[in-house]
Amino acid sequence: MYPIASYLWLIPALPLAGAILLGIISQLYARRDFGPSERSMGILAVAFPALAFAVTVFFATRFPLGESLRSVIAPWIVIDQVSVSFGFLFDDLSRIMLLFITGIGALITLYSVGYMHGDRGFVRFMAYMNLFLFSMITLVLSDNLVLTFLGWEGVGLCSYLLIGFWHSDPANGAAANKAFLVNRAGDLGFLLGIFALITLAGPSGISFPELKAWLLDPENSSLIQGPGQLLILLATFFLFWGCTAKSAQIPLLTWLPDAMAGPTPVSALIHAATMVTSGVYLLARLSDLFVLSPIVMGMIAVIGLGTAMWAAVAGIFQDDIKKVLAYSTVSQLGFMFLAAGCGAFDAAIFHVFTHAFFKAALFLGAGSVIHALAGEQDLRRMGGLVKSLPITFIILASGWIAIIGIPGTAGFWSKDLILERVYVSGPMGPVLYFAALATAILTALYMTRMMVLAFAGSFRGSHHTKDHAHESPLSMRIPMLVLAAGSLLAGFVWAGLIPGLDIFGRALAPIVGNAQHLFHPAEHHGPSAWIFAAAGTAAAVVGAISGWITYIRRIPSLLGAPGPHGLAKRWTLAFDSLHFVFAILPTRVAAWISDVLVQRTFEGLQILAGFFVLDSASVIRKLQVSSLRLQLGLTLGLGLLISILILERIS
Repeated sequence: MYPIASYLWLIPALPLAGAILLGIISQLYARRDFGPSERSMGILAVAFPALAFAVTVFFATRFPLGESLRSVIAPWIVIDQVSVSFGFLFDDLSRIMLLFITGIGALITLYSVGYMHGDRGFVRFMAYMNLFLFSMITLVLSDNLVLTFLGWEGVGLCSYLLIGFWHSDPANGAAANKAFLVNRAGDLGFLLGIFALITLAGPSGISFPELKAWLLDPENSSLIQGPGQLLILLATFFLFWGCTAKSAQIPLLTWLPDAMAGPTPVSALIHAATMVTSGVYLLARLSDLFVLSPIVMGMIAVIGLGTAMWAAVAGIFQDDIKKVLAYSTVSQLGFMFLAAGCGAFDAAIFHVFTHAFFKAALFLGAGSVIHALAGEQDLRRMGGLVKSLPITFIILASGWIAIIGIPGTAGFWSKDLILERVYVSGPMGPVLYFAALATAILTALYMTRMMVLAFAGSFRGSHHTKDHAHESPLSMRIPMLVLAAGSLLAGFVWAGLIPGLDIFGRALAPIVGNAQHLFHPAEHHGPSAWIFAAAGTAAAVVGAISGWITYIRRIPSLLGAPGPHGLAKRWTLAFDSLHFVFAILPTRVAAWISDVLVQRTFEGLQILAGFFVLDSASVIRKLQVSSLRLQLGLTLGLGLLISILILERIS
């Protein structure tokens, strides 16, 4: 409809061009003592994501809410009746996702210029960051599941490259391998879901607009409500399986805390703006499909709540500042899945949006602390940093009050909206609500613990580390301050307090409104929104006060204290143990059987057969050699045999 739609390819092409250019430069000068300056490479690395953000803003502001653009670049896969193209869809959901992916991605890349200063792999790191953004943009901008899967795989590859970036440390390589393998297990579910959709809807099962039209077509209602129910169940189950890996839900959540092995900007990019939000995005994009399977919707809600609660408890036991934030990400993702499972897809995406700001601010603030303390990440060796790092404290404090839900902050609006929607979602709504509210208290508890141990009391580390403490350079402070402001203000895009800024509800209605109405055909009236706001605020205050009272008293005993042990450690490693028992151990047994009972048995039989052939050949060879004595003996023996036969016939 709009000729300008043909330029949508610029959004993913810009970071891809940056990745290719930086990758070539990295390889050209990999083993040389000279090359382009780090400053010029940093400017280049930031320029491409920043330009992608500018193009996104252009498209986002040029067209009103409700308008969508679609551009088909070229055919890609044509098999019988199934045709897949390189196509892009710019609607209100992709508009929201792209704005914070490119915007926050550009800020994190700028932060990386200061954080990775002096690293030998600086240019290579920047190439990976641009490639990561290209993959995520492709994932959310594509108009079909197959191209989305390409981006889905791309972010998995980039997470492997970035988590294991400092590969000289075996622990980093192990964490990268773990992330890659766990996500491959989830990707199998994604593929099976695509196959189930193609079986159900034919060619329409691949394209997002065509699938939505097919699901809403009255002519298909008899198939959807009848024999197609099994395929819908399989498709939604397998697609959700894929989401559990990418967005770190039970049971495929163990890779995300270990992903902290990578540089801190990687953690911020994965946790805030890109990879882990993929699963929530896919649930919203396919909301019209998921609501047709109440069983899977219930599964999403229960697993989301279980993940949120488990990770909140695990976060209390972490001494690594980045691990605390990693488990908080897992917990917040659980809230998003809980909302989606209760049919509140718009609230889930809203929390994705606000979470991107305060989690990026928290991770970059934690990176500033680590940078200031010469790589120290143990909370037990920090303390009193509010004096030496006042700007970093303000940034982390902004993210802290946002994630626990202090009124007016971004997390307050999105978290309380989720709690409200959960409460009115059905008969089990109140049960889910109070469990989620208890989890919100735990969130405030472990996040307050982190702030107390890092900034309160006196410094508990070495004198050398204390002398090294300093604020981050300007290239790191600017992104942190912008994200801190977003942590405080981003929630107002739904609040409706500022005329014209209540865009979220209106923007997502065309995408998920029909699915939400189908899942909840009648309005569920509950307590006033002020009641939920008061309860959410009380949870934040109770958790924060409990954290302060509990841990401010424990500061003197922290120095030299052992890490988590006993029940706490078993709780944190619970799903690693399950993976070992149900996945790794059976694989090792199967490999042993294959090696010992199959491969070696066949090898033995092959060796025996070889010996038999060789021995037989040796005997036969002797019968055929040109030995005079052997030939004479054979001739005499043959003559004797013929004579005997003649005599027998005569007689």
